[in-house]
Amino acid sequence: AGHEWCLQHGHLLLLRQLQHRSVCRHTLPPIIKKETGPASRWLKAGCMVEGRYTAQENGVPQGGSLSPLISNILLTPFDWEMRRKGYNLTRYSDDWVITCRTKAEAQAAMQCAKKILEKLGVKLHSKKTRIIHVRAGFEFLGFKIKQGSRPLKLSSDKIKGIARQGQMYAYPTQKSITRDEVP
Repeated sequence: AGHEWCLQHGHLLLLRQLQHRSVCRHTLPPIIKKETGPASRWLKAGCMVEGRYTAQENGVPQGGSLSPLISNILLTPFDWEMRRKGYNLTRYSDDWVITCRTKAEAQAAMQCAKKILEKLGVKLHSKKTRIIHVRAGFEFLGFKIKQGSRPLKLSSDKIKGIARQGQMYAYPTQKSITRDEVP
């Protein structure tokens, strides 16, 4: 059997909870880690929410230019440790999934991930983190990824390759389609 079970994390409670001082001192490279440097100013800049300015006391503004950088620097040790332990981890910025051969392996991966992330000062969102079989499908980076139980009912000109029963399919989520539409 292949990797049919997936540990799908919800949102990491990292960007909102990080202390600016901690980010600047421990996460960023020395050239930009000063508390008065550009990274510190970006972190404190705040953001616009529904047309109103919101001050940023802690955390990293979601969707801000510094968010992917902080996530990648902060989560690189997580990548190394999970892979060292033999887990099949795929991560892009703060979005990640771990695919496993069994449900028990996925449960062990969740416990391992929690421990490693806690050492990094990060928590998983317990209500949005789940273990799921690929037949039920999961969303990752704007795509629904699912193992088909029957052949797709599409015309042959819409299928690039051979679509068979039991194969993995990935298609855009409705949210990613409507987000890109221009009003």
